[in-house]
Amino acid sequence: MTGAQSREPGSPARAALGAAVLALAFLIPRTAPGVTFEDAGELAAAASCWGVPHPPGYPLWMLVAAPMAHLASWIGLDPARALVLLSATCAAGTCALLARLASKWGASTTVAVLAGLLPLAAPTFTSQALIVEVYALAAFVQVAALSVALAPRPRSLRVGVLFGLGLCAHASTLLLAPVAAIAAWRGARFRGLALASAGGVAGLLPFVYVPLAAAADPAVNWGDARTGQRLLEHLTRQGYAGDGGALGPRIQFVLEQALLQWPAIAALALVLALWLGRRGVGAAMVGSLAATLVLGAVIGVLAVPYDVTPLALRTRIAPTFIPLVLLVSTLGGTALIALEQRLRARAGAATAPLLVAAALALAQVPAPSVASGAVRMSRADGAQRYLRETLEACPPDAILVLNRMGFTDILGFPVLYGQVALGLRPDVTAIDRALLTTPWYREQLAGRAPDLAPAILALGNTYGADPERFGDPRQARLASAEFLQTVFDGPRPVVLVERPGANVLRGRPITPNERLWFVGAPPPPEPEPVGPAWAWLAGQPADPWTEELSGLAAERDLARAEALRAAGREADADRLEAVRR
Repeated sequence: MTGAQSREPGSPARAALGAAVLALAFLIPRTAPGVTFEDAGELAAAASCWGVPHPPGYPLWMLVAAPMAHLASWIGLDPARALVLLSATCAAGTCALLARLASKWGASTTVAVLAGLLPLAAPTFTSQALIVEVYALAAFVQVAALSVALAPRPRSLRVGVLFGLGLCAHASTLLLAPVAAIAAWRGARFRGLALASAGGVAGLLPFVYVPLAAAADPAVNWGDARTGQRLLEHLTRQGYAGDGGALGPRIQFVLEQALLQWPAIAALALVLALWLGRRGVGAAMVGSLAATLVLGAVIGVLAVPYDVTPLALRTRIAPTFIPLVLLVSTLGGTALIALEQRLRARAGAATAPLLVAAALALAQVPAPSVASGAVRMSRADGAQRYLRETLEACPPDAILVLNRMGFTDILGFPVLYGQVALGLRPDVTAIDRALLTTPWYREQLAGRAPDLAPAILALGNTYGADPERFGDPRQARLASAEFLQTVFDGPRPVVLVERPGANVLRGRPITPNERLWFVGAPPPPEPEPVGPAWAWLAGQPADPWTEELSGLAAERDLARAEALRAAGREADADRLEAVRR
């Protein structure tokens, strides 16, 4: 914020407490009631079994979330709800740290609280405080690292430790690498850099959790990182490599996340802070923050591994740039402090309320962020209903085959949470079709369902026979379709959840209208498909949501049966009508 100490500073503890209380009062009524779509189900399930979530494993979040999930389960609460409150608490703690920093650097208590609350004006930040996610805890650690790095005499070792812990929380901490390096250099030049590096290595120690947890073979064990090679693949996110697409959209996307989702506050932060910084008001700190913001944005543009044109991808990637939001918030707080000091010198100490009113007015400027639709999740119970009704609809000892919606994990993760954390329907074997291409998932699936082991082994041999060909997702999907045909031919009932349509709108999941296809004794493959996807799929959708949609499905099936009869396919029509009855 600003390095100049005021003669009338507020109380750092009072400012931090005020910001935390106000942030919680804003966030708690907006939090999700429990598990939501996207990664929430997988993260909550992993926390409920001391497991390993998707790469790189988020060990710091796991070490905090797992005890909370187990405590919640022990006292009879929904673990996902407890983890949602953890996100809100971490976000409030982030605001408290910013307010404390502002107060230590000369702001009155009122202005310090206002400076601390600035991140809440950014929809991307707020959206991650309302659900089960890792970003709120990461933001808390990142602001703690910023607070130490921006001290007049930064302690290099402490900067390194907090930066390493930030990487354990989320890799987006790399966007703050410039400010950490500048702080270490200011602390003791080359010795400071060496101390910061040593501290960074120490801060990475929580990553030891990943192989230790994997060795216990928990119910959620993504990547099965028990060997050195698999651990390296997991930590480096090799399964998520991709083409970043055109440079222009990536630049636009990063600017949108850093500045355009709160344009008025960003303008206040950049223009006023830089102008006042040139006049000697915390010039060194402002320069360090501005340089980090620019370099962090460049790192972000180069590091985006996906084409950010599709809305679903933009929604998922947006929280990665929360560190830039925190930098802009810190610059904005610097501007507020400097402005208060100038106005106090000219007009007296009564100017703080005017600053509050002006900043609150700026915060009401509409934000075009892709996450702006997710700033109220209190009614987002679609995933909870989906997981319960889907599992309840499965026959005994069923195999539940789950697809994904484009780039999201909207179908599999809530079901995973229901089975692992809530103990629902342990007799049902859930298969994530998209993960069948990975050896570790096939190994785990064979262990959970020994009756499927021969088909899983055959699928693995198919992939291994031509790795180059099956590196193409479409070819891999065809191979998994052959595996599913073998499953359908088996004695167990199979439930296939069709992939829904576009159900992500500006970051907010919308309850999909899933179709459950019950497959009993499947017919042999026909030259022409009977069902919508496979020739051997003869069933009818049992919609778990509304009777109206179920009725529409029945009408559709009757129309299909009439069409089959008109084509001379009497047996197929009879089979379809028999299943409907």
